Amino acid sequence: MRLIGQRRIATLKGAATVRDGMYERDEWEAEIGPSDDPADWPAGELRDRVLALLGGAPVAPELSMRTLRHHVYAERGGARVAELSLDEGDISAGGLAQHFRELEAELLRDGTRADLDELVGLLRARFPLAPENRSKLARGLALLDEANARSTVDSPAGGGLRANHANPARERPMAGLPSNRLGQALGELLGASARGVLERRALVRPRPRGELGP
Repeated sequence: MRLIGQRRIATLKGAATVRDGMYERDEWEAEIGPSDDPADWPAGELRDRVLALLGGAPVAPELSMRTLRHHVYAERGGARVAELSLDEGDISAGGLAQHFRELEAELLRDGTRADLDELVGLLRARFPLAPENRSKLARGLALLDEANARSTVDSPAGGGLRANHANPARERPMAGLPSNRLGQALGELLGASARGVLERRALVRPRPRGELGP
């Protein structure tokens, strides 16, 4: 789930195939109200799929992402074929945090894979971009696993209870940004057409019945 201003949006993402930083997968997305319970969401394919996956289990926050996003659209023949997003922010999970700066290029409905490949090729020829084969979600889950491993090691009993941490506080990652200078250059490339959007995401997972936590 993510919060953009006063809007709350839920996204369900299918399994991805990843090659050289390029992601291909199915996504279902819808604007929802204030409730985290999928049963309260607007009727539709997203709601039906999430309810089927949960099987009646409740959901609870597992990790959060806070992102400052600048984006512009790439056009061909007057049609928007891709969205370019320059993201900077932090992933927080289990008391740990990881900073990120990266560029995403996402294919839109009127674009083709050839359009995306050409755009990515032009960007990589202009900037020293390094492909990122792990999504923000994958990096966040890795943080959560690390936090849980530390919690188990630090537990006096060496325990079997899993702590449920919650931090108050699109997606085809094409490339990681290795330096502030590159980020500045990309900002100049985006120019006056860019607009900033402060985006906060909170991932929720099924919480097994009987698990301790809020």
